[in-house]
Amino acid sequence: SYADLRESKFENADLSNSNFTNANLAGARLAGSNLSKANLTGANLMGADIRTSKLKEVELCNTLVNAKTLGKELLSEIPSSCQKKAIIVEP
Repeated sequence: SYADLRESKFENADLSNSNFTNANLAGARLAGSNLSKANLTGANLMGADIRTSKLKEVELCNTLVNAKTLGKELLSEIPSSCQKKAIIVEP
């Protein structure tokens, strides 16, 4: 999609099955959102707030993610086939 969604506010939104391929979601507020089965391939999630988000079966291959923002509990929900492909940056 290549959408520029920096600093967007999507708290508690139902974004399941959404296509955010290559989207810039840096600094976006996604806390509490349902991102189940969303495609975030190649997206930039640096600084995005995804605490308490549902990430069941989310596609995060080649996605730029801040490890502090993601958290271990959310990382466990990411399919193992993409965990190694996600670009996880330490704070």
